[in-house]
Amino acid sequence: MRGLAPVAESDDIRQWPLRSITAMAKDFGIRVIVTGIASDAQLAQARACGASLVQGDFVAPPLALDDLAVWRRNVSRAGIWNRKGGQDGAM
Repeated sequence: MRGLAPVAESDDIRQWPLRSITAMAKDFGIRVIVTGIASDAQLAQARACGASLVQGDFVAPPLALDDLAVWRRNVSRAGIWNRKGGQDGAM
């Protein structure tokens, strides 16, 4: 779904693939992870479509495993770990 997140933000007509794929996956009991989230609007669209999780530079930069714990502590202290109902992009 990486290619659908930017499209979904910019074009209402082209949001249907993201909504449809997410709905079908949920019907089959599959969790949907939308990647490539780069803006608040894309995060809101993924949430509106029912994505289980999101990933992208808007949520967190690419990190080496050793840096992950440090990053998590820093964002927890800053109060942004739980961004709009999710933990680290989880919804």
